[in-house]
Amino acid sequence: MLKKSIYIIVVPLFFLISCKKDPSLFKIKNLNSNRISVFGHGGMGIDCIEPMNSFESLSQCLTLGSDGTELDVSVTKDCVLVLFHNLKLEETTNNNGFIKNKRWDEIKNCKYNQPIFSKANLIDASYFFDRVKEKKTKLFTFDCKVRLEDNIDYLNLFAETLIRHIDKYNLIDRCFVESYNLLFLKILQQKNTNIRISLYTSEYNTAIEESKKNKLFGLTIDINKISSNEIKLAHQNNLFVTLFNVKNEEDNIKAIEMNPDFIQTDKVDFLVNALKE
Repeated sequence: MLKKSIYIIVVPLFFLISCKKDPSLFKIKNLNSNRISVFGHGGMGIDCIEPMNSFESLSQCLTLGSDGTELDVSVTKDCVLVLFHNLKLEETTNNNGFIKNKRWDEIKNCKYNQPIFSKANLIDASYFFDRVKEKKTKLFTFDCKVRLEDNIDYLNLFAETLIRHIDKYNLIDRCFVESYNLLFLKILQQKNTNIRISLYTSEYNTAIEESKKNKLFGLTIDINKISSNEIKLAHQNNLFVTLFNVKNEEDNIKAIEMNPDFIQTDKVDFLVNALKE
């Protein structure tokens, strides 16, 4: 009797999981040619044995079959674009302070101390793009770590440094830029109208109005801060939607069913397989 009960439970569950991985059953409808692009969250995400934004994590994400990856970027005071997720270096490395207050030669030998078994180094964007084999075929989202209190001079410096890298590696057609600092996004827009810019937000109503008013490409929002109907409304206003804070398998399935255009996930392999055609 027990074996029969287990069989009854397991078979439907197996069938459900199998069906969930058939992209034809998701009935995806969005602005991205009715497909969802898979982006790693800083590479392989928060649970990877390698640090987010390390070369190891980013390159592994790209070789798994993702469409691309999100990159967290900061700028040193001598105009080096650094790949780093946290605000302060001491949160995950053996250095300290804000990257914006450092020269690159002060931090270029910086090592991650989290996760504890990693031997990865802090890297700049040029190190990554000079070495990654897939840079001509993948997509990249630059999450710009500017703060609301950053002054106009720094915002201009950041924008010019980022645009220089986009131009150097011919990324204009394969990259997106996101930030919650609307002034920074406007500065970018003024410097290059071809950059696809998204407002990073946790407040949907304000974000959609600002995105429409400033003719942005779209918005990037926590999966828990938006509904399927609100995504549909954004699409009706010709705004692309990126979902983040997608941490596990359940989040991935939920995100797919909401019909965004892009998903930044911490479970890259699962989402790639779930959407495999």
